[in-house]
Amino acid sequence: MLCALACVEETRSVDLCLRFFDQMVEKGARITVYSLTLVLNELCKMGEVERAKALMGEMAGRGTKPN
Repeated sequence: MLCALACVEETRSVDLCLRFFDQMVEKGARITVYSLTLVLNELCKMGEVERAKALMGEMAGRGTKPN
């Protein structure tokens, strides 16, 4: 899954990245600190800081926090 997430990251598409990440969560994939940090970093690079903050809060509520 991380390989696929990294490939999505390379597309520089916020929507594609978040859609894939959401599917991982919905299907019960274990969200690691690494995968969360990967997505948050990419969102911030693309200027989507508010979306990154919202995702960080959501995932912290589920017990996963970025490093």
